[in-house]
Amino acid sequence: RLIVINVVIFLADWITASGGDHWLFQRLAVHGDTVVRPLQWYQFLTAGFMHSHQGLWHILGNMFALYVFGKAIEEKLGGKEMLRLYLIAIVLGNIVWGLRQYFLVGSFGKPDDLAFATTFGASAGVTTLTLLFCLYFPRATINLFFVIPVPAWIVGILIIVGDLSGVMSQDRELLHAGLDNYAVGCLFTLAYWYFGWNFGRL
Repeated sequence: RLIVINVVIFLADWITASGGDHWLFQRLAVHGDTVVRPLQWYQFLTAGFMHSHQGLWHILGNMFALYVFGKAIEEKLGGKEMLRLYLIAIVLGNIVWGLRQYFLVGSFGKPDDLAFATTFGASAGVTTLTLLFCLYFPRATINLFFVIPVPAWIVGILIIVGDLSGVMSQDRELLHAGLDNYAVGCLFTLAYWYFGWNFGRL
């Protein structure tokens, strides 16, 4: 169902775009000043269902990972808990990006830059499901780049190292790219696994 919703919204954005104006994208993605616009806080959730309209790789990659790893997590935790976990990770990732973008990154350039900076996609949710799979099934085999078979725990380490290196970067383009989504998904997943959380019991 999540995959269907993502694909429908992607097609709706593509069909309703007029020239270079993707009005649906502009209303659903998180912008650099969303954190100070309470009426737009719904974007912290809806941005998780938006994908790049400049190609298919963004949505194809996320939906493939969502199917492969999300299916296993859904079978282990149940559909409702998997959905809660996925959506909470997306919202947290987008909130952290918004806070960092407005209070830190925006100060690197002109204030107007905030209006054009955006983040979107299911990165935080997909990262959470993928890393949680590696934690629950460390001996499972994952074909890295579809070719190289490696244990899941190695993939988990690669995800953590990649997230940390991205967040510590001072490259402005990387800071604009929304790497916080991956990092928040990573930290959130580690806490969820380590403390044995289950949001259904709260």
